[in-house]
Amino acid sequence: MTTMTVGKKIALACAVLVAFTTMLGGVSVLNLSRVSHGVQLLVTDSLPGTYLSGKALALAKDLRGKMLTHIASETEAEMTALELSSRG
Repeated sequence: MTTMTVGKKIALACAVLVAFTTMLGGVSVLNLSRVSHGVQLLVTDSLPGTYLSGKALALAKDLRGKMLTHIASETEAEMTALELSSRG
């Protein structure tokens, strides 16, 4: 049976550490690619939802303003005109 010298043991330990470091680097690159893909999805897919939310908020504010104006109206003609404008 052969025995390993101290130099061979150190060389083997260094080789194992280099192999582990290389594997860790590969896994890191893979995960970085996945994170990049996820960030890209967030950037591209969230904008349409943000746009539609803003549009709905603007519509709600517009309707609220029309309702308050309707409540504050003094004549029947003003109320009728506001009702017609809020329908279409």
